[in-house]
Amino acid sequence: YLSDDETVLHLLSPSPQLASYQFPNANGPRPHQPPYGRTLALLSSEHQRWYQSRDVATAAPTPLMLFAPSQRKHVRTRASSLSSLSSTGSTFTTSSSSNEPEPEPGATDDSMSMSSRLQESLARNLHLANDVQRLSRFVGLFLTCLCQQHCGSDYEMLTVQFLQSQGLAHAQGQAVEREMQVNRKLTRKLDLVTERYRVANEGYAALKKRLNGVRVDLHQVAQANENLTGNGSYRNMSVAELEVLETTLEGGLAKIREAMRQQYRDVVEGERETCVVCLHEKVSIVLLPCRHRVLCATCAVRVHQCPVDRMDITDRFSTFGM
Repeated sequence: YLSDDETVLHLLSPSPQLASYQFPNANGPRPHQPPYGRTLALLSSEHQRWYQSRDVATAAPTPLMLFAPSQRKHVRTRASSLSSLSSTGSTFTTSSSSNEPEPEPGATDDSMSMSSRLQESLARNLHLANDVQRLSRFVGLFLTCLCQQHCGSDYEMLTVQFLQSQGLAHAQGQAVEREMQVNRKLTRKLDLVTERYRVANEGYAALKKRLNGVRVDLHQVAQANENLTGNGSYRNMSVAELEVLETTLEGGLAKIREAMRQQYRDVVEGERETCVVCLHEKVSIVLLPCRHRVLCATCAVRVHQCPVDRMDITDRFSTFGM
């Protein structure tokens, strides 16, 4: 089997007939090293520098058995300068195993096999590049979705805050409206109470005025009553007031006497047998000297003048009838 370095040299040189190749850094020709050819340009700059600095002997190439897993004894490793991506579904993993650059796939003696292996390597590199590009697009899409989700969450938060502010403003507006309604009701009540207070004050003023008039009238009536009952202050009265009072009293007294005589006449003319004073008991006493029989025994003791002619009673005696 060929080593990895010899395999790469076989890939780099499709003309193994050349016996030697002069390296740029060498002091003389080195046999059994084929020229690199144009295939070297397909490698990376790091691989080119590494293979140009190596002294690899390629005497007689032997056939390669690259696809015989039961006979392979050497496991290739990947260089740290290159990253291998293993995809399982949508998950990609990056690994590095050694400081040696990644060797290219081995080739057989057949140039057609070398070309096919090189094409497979290029296809694999293209596939990996496509995977990296797809992963980049996926990361960009993920970042875009994350940004949109973040913006959407901010928009939702602003919407919720706006709705909360709108609800708070609506609640405050309703509270202000209720307060205004209460204020209007209180204003109407205050106007009604003010009107009632004004009417009450007017009524109180009228009642107070009438009360003052009644007090004046009551004072005059009390004074007139005192004058009529004989308890008045006659010395403070003028002569004209006394004459008016005398005329009033004489007229009133005459009317009173006339009314009493009329009642007595009615009793005598009707031959009534009841007392003219109590109008309840029967008459039983004769008054002297007028000889009128108009009083009962109980009333005759209290009376000193005859109720009929107003004569003084000097004596009295009882009478008895049927």
